Amino acid sequence: MKPNKQIYIDFIVDQLKLGKTGFNDVFKEFLRKFKVSEPTFAKYWKLANEQHYEAMQKIKDVKEAITIEQTKKDAERLYLDRAQRMEIAVKIAMEAKFDSDKLKALDYLAKMDGDYKPAKTAQTDSEGNDIPFIEQLILAAKGVKRKEEVEN
Repeated sequence: MKPNKQIYIDFIVDQLKLGKTGFNDVFKEFLRKFKVSEPTFAKYWKLANEQHYEAMQKIKDVKEAITIEQTKKDAERLYLDRAQRMEIAVKIAMEAKFDSDKLKALDYLAKMDGDYKPAKTAQTDSEGNDIPFIEQLILAAKGVKRKEEVEN
């Protein structure tokens, strides 16, 4: 690329950066400094707009990458693992001034330990053997509660 050509393009890009995006406005400003025809300016205008767009796109991509990275860091900083949550809850349970705060902390610890989960019960026959799930469905469809009732 000729040195003058790049000077022309840089001038137009600078105008675009200043917010002058109208062809005629930039052309008038351009003619004050350089003596070229309108078709020649139009060629430089197109090249300058392409360069400006690419530069703005790169800036946008970098900003987006920085934002994503910062969001990840913020999320990691705010995330507490199970042990950290338990440690905080134990501290609250031990040092809270109000009984209601202690009870809430103890309740939270009990939930974390699984104290409130329902006990699992397996369907078994009279000998204590598990009944396969499909058999349970068949028996339920027949209205029978236990396998022994069908065998008798």
